[in-house]
Amino acid sequence: MPERGVVAVSTPSTRSRTLGWRIAAPVTVIGAGLLFALSATTARGTDLRASRSDLATLVSQQRTDVQGREQVAAQWRRQVAAATRTAAAGDSTITREQAGSAKGAAAAGLTPVTGRGLVVALDDA
Repeated sequence: MPERGVVAVSTPSTRSRTLGWRIAAPVTVIGAGLLFALSATTARGTDLRASRSDLATLVSQQRTDVQGREQVAAQWRRQVAAATRTAAAGDSTITREQAGSAKGAAAAGLTPVTGRGLVVALDDA
């Protein structure tokens, strides 16, 4: 008596799943390879994530940089204020606009205030 074997039957849904995997797997591998190549090209042999082991030095350098930039900004503000005063001396339109803007300075939060304030305590964190 001949042995009976199992015959694999391929259905349309099985073929579409197999075809999907046959396409998806190589596309995924090629995409990963492209990302690795792009990362290597970008790095050019260097560390893309430079370690910041000396945090105190980094903070000190950034603080010095910010202080220098604040000084430059203050100097520019003084120059603008002086130029505005000079221009306002000979132009009534500028003088009128400055007076109008001074009225809205408090509402815009540009003037210092004193007195009692509101304290908000968040204790649910």
